[in-house]
Amino acid sequence: MKAVLVFAMLEGTGGIEEFVLNLSRYKNDYGIMYDYIIIGETSVYSDEIKKLGRNCYFIPKKENLFANIIGWIKLFFDNRRKYDLVYFNVSGFYYPLPYIIAKVCGYNIVFHAHNTKDISRKEVVHFAHYFNRFYITKFTKTYYACSLMAGEWIYGKKLINQGIVQIVPNAIDLKRFTRKDIVKKKSINDIKIEGKFVIGNIARLSAVKNQQFLIKIFYEYLNYNSESLLMLVGSGETENELKKMVKMLNIEDKVIFYGNTKKPEELYEIFDCFVLPSLNEGFPITLVEAQAMGLKCFVSENVTKEVNITNNITYISLDASPRKWAEIIYDTNCTYYSAIDELCEKGYDISYMVNDMSRRFDAL
Repeated sequence: MKAVLVFAMLEGTGGIEEFVLNLSRYKNDYGIMYDYIIIGETSVYSDEIKKLGRNCYFIPKKENLFANIIGWIKLFFDNRRKYDLVYFNVSGFYYPLPYIIAKVCGYNIVFHAHNTKDISRKEVVHFAHYFNRFYITKFTKTYYACSLMAGEWIYGKKLINQGIVQIVPNAIDLKRFTRKDIVKKKSINDIKIEGKFVIGNIARLSAVKNQQFLIKIFYEYLNYNSESLLMLVGSGETENELKKMVKMLNIEDKVIFYGNTKKPEELYEIFDCFVLPSLNEGFPITLVEAQAMGLKCFVSENVTKEVNITNNITYISLDASPRKWAEIIYDTNCTYYSAIDELCEKGYDISYMVNDMSRRFDAL
């Protein structure tokens, strides 16, 4: 029986967190066991991980550099005989220390690319990624990616052109994300939602997810439909800044900061459309979920076109004004569209993905 150590989860909810945790939520035919590395002191998933009978290891954030380094050394050194490989899920090679320590400790390493170039970061940070990528990608012969764009960013064009980067669909539990046509709740966080047009966004509250621009879009949308609400689901470092912006625009009674959720399917039922104006994305699982729930999605052109599985996504340039975004959303028919069968046929069912990934790990 192989044991795989999975990197990395953060303290809050997120697409990568959901993807890697699904490996333990669903059984596989190969007996692969997954344990998790969490960056930070806590996690919204820690109780679930324990209930699944799996282990989680907490590593101090790199802001506390000395404790972070000691944490990585201790984790990898103490567990050399316990795990067959380390499965690194990455958005960039900005901080090479974990990969180097794992390599020095003799682990087999697998990389999985989950994001594209983060244009919110400074160029010097991007240079660090390119520099580290040159040697870190040599630590393994197995390269996974959620999309070609993400693969090119993480590994470079050469490996993409060689055809050795394997694309793994960001699959979901299609049964879980099947619309059940529940009756909308009357209110959330003391805000009445019954009879309102709800624009939804599920993402970490961060600069790269661009919720500040989304609030501007919603502010303009209110000129078209005053009986509307914006629901932001998630948490993150820009939360206070976003709340101040909402207060300044005097729309506090129309914006719901929902926080984290472990039941996003219930919120998709409430949404009338899904808007994701991210600065960059690899292959957002939320868009797969939203399409499964039949929602019309409006996303930035910086998001990979590969995620438009059902042709129910409208791409809009971030150079377009918030008013233009609002106009496009208002002029679009946002009736629900069932896409479960289509997603299943294209390999986005979670049971297939979990078994397929476990088969790959078993063969390494």
